[in-house]
Amino acid sequence: MLLASLQGKGQLLSDSATILKDVSVYATRFDSFRAGSKFTIIDSALLARAAHFSLGDLLAQHSAVFVKTYGPSNISTASFRGSNAEHTAVLWNGFNLQSAMLGLVDLSLIPVDFANQVTIDHGGNGVLFGSGAIGGAIRLQSLPHFGQGMKASVSVSSGSFGYQRLGMQFSFGSRKCFLRIRANNLQAQNNFTYKNTSLAGAPEQRRQNAAVNGKAIQFENHFLINAKQSINFFIWYQMADRQIPSVLSTQAAKAKQFDESIRISSEWSVKSGVWQSLIRVAGFYEVLNFDDPITAIDANSKIKTQISEFELQYRPHKKHVLLMALSNTWSAGQHESFGEEKTLNRIALLASWKYDTGKRFKSNAGIRQEWPDRNTAPLIPFAGVSYQPIPALGLRAQVAGSYRFPTLNERYYAPGGNPDLKPETGWGQEMGADIKQTIKDIKFSGVLTFYNRTVNNWVVWVPSGNFASPRNLRSVWSRGVEMEWGASKKLGKHYVSVHSSINYTATTNQRSEITDDASIGKQLIYIPRLTQQHRMAWQMGAWFVQYLHQYNGMRFIATDNSSWLNDYHVADIAFGYGFKIAKTQFALQGNINNLNDVSYMVLPERPMPGRNYVLTFSIIL
Repeated sequence: MLLASLQGKGQLLSDSATILKDVSVYATRFDSFRAGSKFTIIDSALLARAAHFSLGDLLAQHSAVFVKTYGPSNISTASFRGSNAEHTAVLWNGFNLQSAMLGLVDLSLIPVDFANQVTIDHGGNGVLFGSGAIGGAIRLQSLPHFGQGMKASVSVSSGSFGYQRLGMQFSFGSRKCFLRIRANNLQAQNNFTYKNTSLAGAPEQRRQNAAVNGKAIQFENHFLINAKQSINFFIWYQMADRQIPSVLSTQAAKAKQFDESIRISSEWSVKSGVWQSLIRVAGFYEVLNFDDPITAIDANSKIKTQISEFELQYRPHKKHVLLMALSNTWSAGQHESFGEEKTLNRIALLASWKYDTGKRFKSNAGIRQEWPDRNTAPLIPFAGVSYQPIPALGLRAQVAGSYRFPTLNERYYAPGGNPDLKPETGWGQEMGADIKQTIKDIKFSGVLTFYNRTVNNWVVWVPSGNFASPRNLRSVWSRGVEMEWGASKKLGKHYVSVHSSINYTATTNQRSEITDDASIGKQLIYIPRLTQQHRMAWQMGAWFVQYLHQYNGMRFIATDNSSWLNDYHVADIAFGYGFKIAKTQFALQGNINNLNDVSYMVLPERPMPGRNYVLTFSIIL
């Protein structure tokens, strides 16, 4: 495929004909079979300005997703609508990256510039995404650009606390082939100063043992075999060598963590009349080594995952589409406490039907059945509708089931693993309205969503003698409202826009198997009831300025809600200028983060940096 991608052929043009550039439209089942669901596509301009960020940084600034972070370059996870990190699926070109051992994805390790489309699917949908998508899903897509010719770019970033990043990208696109290589290197000391609130007088100290060194490279190739067939191939290698800083109440820190992964995937698509089929395969190999000389912990784990899937779509009528898919996911994990390699094999079958008038109304309904290790999991349903009574207004509603299988650690970690754990199962509903209207050249938009979700058999780690053990103890109820609005206008050479998002969620433990459990009726820990994101942007030609403001409300850190972390506001500003010399584009961008130098923590005893700076210089050939 690599050799084929380098064999583009020129076309001779006659004097009487003009060949227009190809326009490619890509729609996966995740895009086509989600009627009634709320989704957000991160704007391409925001992606370009955040290319040197991690995915965790991007979502924290530009989405309603609450990101739990332990600090710069450290573990970051996503929480949708009051869910846990294990309830967020992260899909790379359609493949779920959730670890079979930990059940989560570290967003700090995913570079934004390794994807050119980021989609956020709010709310659980087990039919489409399978296990682990109780709260929602984050989808990363690398889309080809056939016929674009050769392009290359280099970006260099330098900032506070020893932050250094180099990013490179090369791509070549002919009419039938597209090749792209991305690579980056990141180093940071993260030795910022902070106020240690765990000590009397809150003395100012410098963060120790927080450095990171990371590298990543991604190769992709897309090939159009003919008008009906296409194939792609991806390889993604990444490593990160990180020091793990201590909590505020412990000064000595020597812990470190080494993460390494290689991910390979391929997809073959065939279209023939009313039929469309896909064969997709992927293999992931991940290593996570944690070493702490102070506590004498030396934990090494290896995870292997193989995914294969066959998907078939049948369109008997222009308004009807039937989707059927069969998949198999095999995972194996090794850890000292397991004694031997532990595996989990899951076979899944799903079917979904879509009715789309192409104008005002669309709907779809589906079911999914999985068989983990030859057992039968609960049947998962989905039904959703979207209706547009007038051009400016869209209404939507959905009912969806979701679930999560216990991880290998939850089942087999010794001491404490519980092989008898049941899958977590969820049942959610949502309804909302979307508004788009232009008045006197001002473009207005608004999104309002109400949601409700109950999750049974919620897994909780509880003390059991000298160790902790996971058990299906809780029934958790999440409900809330998400509100967004935006406006933009062009004033001569100036373009201005504003966008705001306000999100309220109540997530409470409704039932517990623990006698006299003080958490019943209380908000779950680490989940804020209220979050806000506000953005204002101005652009004139090659100049731009963007102001971002985040608010995260109080988060309880005790299950009985007796103690908490204070709420906080954080402001960031980005500005830049681009210019062109001959055919080469240059861009200079500056970021000032935590503009007001606020002292805050997202998680207990994990301080965040004060005011800091990043300067990025980019060249595009």
